[in-house]
Amino acid sequence: MDWVAARWRWLLVAAVLLFALNNLVGFVVGAMGLLAFVNGVIGRALRARRVVQQVQEMVTDPDDP
Repeated sequence: MDWVAARWRWLLVAAVLLFALNNLVGFVVGAMGLLAFVNGVIGRALRARRVVQQVQEMVTDPDDP
C-alpha cells in the first residue's frame, strides 16, 4: 500500500491520460465512420447519375438506322 500512497499522483495522471486517449480514439473512429458513410452516399448518387446519363444517351441516340 505504501507504493500506491507514494505514487497516487502519477496513477491519477495515468488514469486521466488514458481517459483522454480513449476519448480521442473514439472521436477519430467516429470521424472515420462518418466519412465512410458520406463516401457511400456520394458513390451511390454518382452511380445513379451515370445510369441516368447512359439511359438518356440510349434514348436520344438509338442504334437503329
